[in-house]
Amino acid sequence: MKKHMHFGFVLILILAVALAGCGGSGSSDGSGTTTFNVTYDGNDENGGNVPVDNTDYEEGQTVTVLGNTGNLLKTGFTFAGWNTQADGGGTTYTEGAEFEMGSADVTLYAQWSPVSNGLAGDLDTAFGVAGIVTTSSDGMAYDVAIQGDGKILVAGDGASVVRYNDDGTLDLAFGTDGIADMPAGLSSIRDMAIQGDGKIVVAGIGSSGGFFRMAAARLNVDGSLDDSFGTVGNGHVFYSPFTSNGSYGAQGVAIQSDGKIVLAGETADRFAVVRLTTAGALDTDAATGFGPGQIGYVTTVIQAFSRANAVAVQADGKIVVAGQSYLGDFTNFAASIARYNTDGSLDIVGWGGGAGYILSTFISDPTALVIQNGRVVVAGEHLVGSHFEFAMLGFSSDGLLDNTFGDSGFVTTPVGDSATAYAMAVGDDGILLAGNATVGSNSVLPVARYTANGILDTTFGSPDGYVYTEIGGSPYAYGLAIDSSDRIVVAGGQGSGTSAFIVARYLP
Repeated sequence: MKKHMHFGFVLILILAVALAGCGGSGSSDGSGTTTFNVTYDGNDENGGNVPVDNTDYEEGQTVTVLGNTGNLLKTGFTFAGWNTQADGGGTTYTEGAEFEMGSADVTLYAQWSPVSNGLAGDLDTAFGVAGIVTTSSDGMAYDVAIQGDGKILVAGDGASVVRYNDDGTLDLAFGTDGIADMPAGLSSIRDMAIQGDGKIVVAGIGSSGGFFRMAAARLNVDGSLDDSFGTVGNGHVFYSPFTSNGSYGAQGVAIQSDGKIVLAGETADRFAVVRLTTAGALDTDAATGFGPGQIGYVTTVIQAFSRANAVAVQADGKIVVAGQSYLGDFTNFAASIARYNTDGSLDIVGWGGGAGYILSTFISDPTALVIQNGRVVVAGEHLVGSHFEFAMLGFSSDGLLDNTFGDSGFVTTPVGDSATAYAMAVGDDGILLAGNATVGSNSVLPVARYTANGILDTTFGSPDGYVYTEIGGSPYAYGLAIDSSDRIVVAGGQGSGTSAFIVARYLP
């Protein structure tokens, strides 16, 4: 009996040792705690080394994903991040992304994107269908932004924000199946900005108390509404205390270096500039608040009628706002560019020769504004004879036309038979413009590229410096962004016909 029991004990011991040697997920660190490892796989690389993470992670511990620290290479491809499956069908991670360790070891496989042989200005065929993605909506898109992980945010009518993966597919982890909708009081998003923490601030047309107003809200990184923004009573949407004519609302938003939020729009035929705290309330601090008496906003009379279209914050904290003004007789239009000090007062010392704003009839209605290494650049259209051309104005830091930009501060480009620029972006390769153009009887989406000093870049869309894209019957581009690979992302919609967000990506 005792021998039989001994034999059984030995058999159990042998089986236990054998199972322990099978290499199952997890191992003990000597204290009895089970730990797990993250392994990186080059996924058919032919050069460089895979990153090594020597950390023993416990279940629930945060893992920070490494970058391509060993300079992995694969001929004909570029490194495009990591995925939990070799074929890219799992969860994608980029450098610095975090995830929570589960109860099993994790292998992250390198992802590779084929290097395109296309030319600068060609549609990027790795994106969507032949470079274009359309998403059904209640209208068109008005802005596009690129997240730090490369994902693409597009916002517009219907107060919707859509997030796309790098290949143009909807990011189903965002909002509801890739789309985040705002509360009912915010009817259309006209601009957005990404905070340093990844949260998304949107601005646009709102309705409260039976009147149209400037409005803003904030989304968490996953697309859920940020309930730490604004007030509960307003559904966590900020509404301006003043009304906005003709449902104009907020047209621009910018984030200051201290995290405060600046909105630009219109009220009572004036420029309206609002500054919010990081919590989404009017910046009314007695010492550092914004506007006269620190009420949190300013309104500026510029000629008989004015409205602000765009806003940007300089490196020194001064706020630049661009829009349109009527010059007295309501038939002559002009670009108006105002600059405000950090307290909301007009910069009458350094900008506009004592007025604090500039008027120029060269562009009748600037809809885009960027700060380019201290230079202020606005874009729109310029009338030449009976047709319009892409146009830009460049101003030095004192508000005078910059003679090193374009032709003494002016730039015009005949694109097709007639064209208007509605969107602008600045990247390593220069300045990009996009908008709408007509070529014969066709309406097309045009994109043009310029050098940093406003000279048409003929290497783009060679030899023209611009390209056309036919998308539907009447495509308009209102949003423009440049990703970390210098690819150009354009967002807009149809001026007539089917309502949808249109997103196109071009090679740099």
